[in-house]
Amino acid sequence: MMNEVAVVVVAPVAAPMGDEQVVDLEGLHNQLKQLESGDLFKVLKVALAEAERKSKAIAKQASKPVKVQKEKKDKKEKKVGSQPKGPTPPQLRINCAWVNFIKERAQANGWESYVVSKKDEEIEMSCSTELNGKHVFADSVTEKKPTGQGLTHGNAMSLASWTKKTKKGVYDEFLSKYESEPVEEKAVVVKEPVVRKTAAEKQKEKEEKAELALKEKQEKAEKREEEKKAKMEEKERLAAEKKAEKAAKAEKPKAEKAAKAEKPKAEKVAKVEKPATPVKEGVAKKAPGAPVKAKQVVEEEWKCDNDKLLHRWSFKGQEYLRNYDNEVYRPTEDGEMGEWCGMYIPGENRIDDSVEEPME
Repeated sequence: MMNEVAVVVVAPVAAPMGDEQVVDLEGLHNQLKQLESGDLFKVLKVALAEAERKSKAIAKQASKPVKVQKEKKDKKEKKVGSQPKGPTPPQLRINCAWVNFIKERAQANGWESYVVSKKDEEIEMSCSTELNGKHVFADSVTEKKPTGQGLTHGNAMSLASWTKKTKKGVYDEFLSKYESEPVEEKAVVVKEPVVRKTAAEKQKEKEEKAELALKEKQEKAEKREEEKKAKMEEKERLAAEKKAEKAAKAEKPKAEKAAKAEKPKAEKVAKVEKPATPVKEGVAKKAPGAPVKAKQVVEEEWKCDNDKLLHRWSFKGQEYLRNYDNEVYRPTEDGEMGEWCGMYIPGENRIDDSVEEPME
């Protein structure tokens, strides 16, 4: 079933700051994730109309002649760095408070197995288990991740949505503590049954897809290597045939040459032998046509500890973030994890962007 959220979507509240405005985009982003497709299309329609109106206003303003004003002596310094975020819109406060309530409750007491709905499938998330005084997903403790995976904010949003539908008593407990007007809930819409998968099955599908892509790349690389080897062997064969032909021409019968150059013998003239050309010691003659091997440039191998963290990594003049499992992200301006780039393949020295981003 699709997530049902009892909220009204409006434009986010902006805090005035001189000529600039700061919008709580993070709160609006979290709210949009929990809307139905119909509500999302409504929001998209309003946003497109507003963008078109503003673009026309900007184009109209640009067509007007610009008046040149004298610069003022006292200029105000522009604010540099991150701007403070504005307050959370009233329409989003109760939902944000509900998610935070579930997150704190689950991190303190653990959680049971719940279901996450995504398009045409449902993913069953495992219950929690306590490990080293911390609650983590039971099926996330593996050899690669011995510490497991805790409850992230995104997991808390899914858990809050599921809890609101299945455990009305918990939501009533939250409302009794939250000092605000109650929000009307939308009627539950019955959807067609979708395919349910566990988080482990979903992760396995991603791993199989990545392995298949890697296998295809390796097969292509092996084929190119075989073609290159065949061309080198053909080149060496032609060079050997040419050398043998040259040697055969040099070994013609000496009698034939002597008959052509024979003259009447008068007096035997002592043959003066030319001094042999001195050969420099330590210098080996190279065979004609022998290929000169280029020096191989060995790049220093990049390594990091298996600490489940991202480390800085330079690749082809670009800066990235890479972990022990060769998962590559692009860093933000603050050096934090940003956009997903793909999986680095050491054997081919490239980043495969066809690999999907792993789950949190």
